[in-house]
Amino acid sequence: MVMMKRSSRDYRGLKGTIGLILAIALMVGQATQHLQGLEKALQYVTAPMYRLSDSLHVWWHSWWVSADLFDLLEEENATLKAKLLLTQAQMRHLEGLKSENTQLMKLLRSSTAVAGKVEVARVLAVDLHQSSSDFLIDKGEKDHIYVGQPVLDGYGVVGQVVKIMPRQSMVRDLRNLHSGIPVEVERNQVRGIVAGEGLESPLTLRYLSSSQDIKPGDVLVTSGLGQQFSQGYPVGIVQSVSGKHTHAFLDIVVVPKARLDQFRQVLLAWPSKNVQTG
Repeated sequence: MVMMKRSSRDYRGLKGTIGLILAIALMVGQATQHLQGLEKALQYVTAPMYRLSDSLHVWWHSWWVSADLFDLLEEENATLKAKLLLTQAQMRHLEGLKSENTQLMKLLRSSTAVAGKVEVARVLAVDLHQSSSDFLIDKGEKDHIYVGQPVLDGYGVVGQVVKIMPRQSMVRDLRNLHSGIPVEVERNQVRGIVAGEGLESPLTLRYLSSSQDIKPGDVLVTSGLGQQFSQGYPVGIVQSVSGKHTHAFLDIVVVPKARLDQFRQVLLAWPSKNVQTG
């Protein structure tokens, strides 16, 4: 009898414990659901902030990389520009050497047509004064240069030596106001003087009367008079003739054969004794 009573009490105690456990579990479940709802609410609030933070991070990283890339590209651009300038300078130098070699070959070929001794001289400096156009060459007294010596390029007469120094000489070209070279028309040997009118003006052929036979296109060569130039050096081409019926002397414009603004070397001539005296 006693054992049945104890067993009944034990059963009621176990039932109470189980109920307590179930109540606690229910409370925990409800709390968990409440926390899950709170977590969802927090996620709803914080998600845009996370996205904004990520976007700012990505933007900052991209800006930083772009800034570094811009600096790198700018540096590379400056380097390429410097290399381009250097290459252009080298190309101009090579073009200058090519032009110089071409001119030198032209001078050497033309030297075979010049009677007597010839020698190549380098132009050192040019006086571009309006009435002057004199230039300095690297040959002088030590090279047996003399005043009045003919100077040519690969195309024709340039001028003549007017001043000598130990290692240099001054040359006066055809355009100088004080220049004058006796010439003749290659076609018919009509004679005159080719003179300069200044750096910016064409050459003129002087002292031909209106009755003389001369026309545009006629070639003028040195006549050999004056005992400076041998006969036959090319001087210029007649460009225009005017004044046939209005002046005692013709107005004749001449284009020089020599390329007076382009040479870097010239040819010095020691003519043979075939100059004319009258």
